[in-house]
Amino acid sequence: MVNQNEILKNIKLIYPHLFANSIIYDSSSSDDARVYRIKNKNNEIFIKVSHKNSLYDEYIMTKYFHDIGRSAKVLDYKSYDYDYLITEKINGKNCIDTQYLNNPNRLVETLAMILKNLHQLKTNTVPRYFRTNEYINKVNINYKNNYFQKEYFAPIISFDSIEKSYEFINKNCHKLNNNTLVHGDYCLPNIILNNWDFSGFIDLGLAGLGDKHFDIFWGMWSIYYNTQEIFYSKKFLKLYGSNNFDYDLLKVIACIECFI
Repeated sequence: MVNQNEILKNIKLIYPHLFANSIIYDSSSSDDARVYRIKNKNNEIFIKVSHKNSLYDEYIMTKYFHDIGRSAKVLDYKSYDYDYLITEKINGKNCIDTQYLNNPNRLVETLAMILKNLHQLKTNTVPRYFRTNEYINKVNINYKNNYFQKEYFAPIISFDSIEKSYEFINKNCHKLNNNTLVHGDYCLPNIILNNWDFSGFIDLGLAGLGDKHFDIFWGMWSIYYNTQEIFYSKKFLKLYGSNNFDYDLLKVIACIECFI
């Protein structure tokens, strides 16, 4: 857990010019990181602060996604007592805004299209983060530590024991690959739309080369979580394309996520 008072003091020491005639908003959604929106009459930026060495991957991948027109411009990254990542604001609002949740049919159509477009991009210049391998390593470690979160089963699959889930992963994980550019956390809060037009992604710390089923799973799971309707999750899968994914691999991802 990061210390908010300490972080604000440090930010003002490191970046004093950012606070002149500015309004600061706390936009944090996690105890592991603080996110501050800093606004003045000229511009608006975000500062994300987390534990030392924890934001480097996000820095690299945000730069990459900006280069391909899918994220904010990175203004600065520093690693001192904490990591500090500064980005420009992406125009628009994330997909849990009422403008979008109040029209779930159009929302799932938009989300499916954005994800299909992402997964069709060439990968020859993607920074070499092989996310599938990292996930499997975490599964093995957390299984030994008896760490397991069943809430990630819904709405895909449910096993009644940690052992059955681990066995299912081991039987099927060889089918996963690292050949697709993935967001890594394709959830509604991490996708910015500007009046329904796609503006960009945020929170790219898990992006890199991975298996597309991770993004498909998270899109489906996040739609279900925010609408509480399995119908929209199924529609998302249909719009992404039933021939473009393996439903059994979504079950594997569901099990993997319970260990992470």
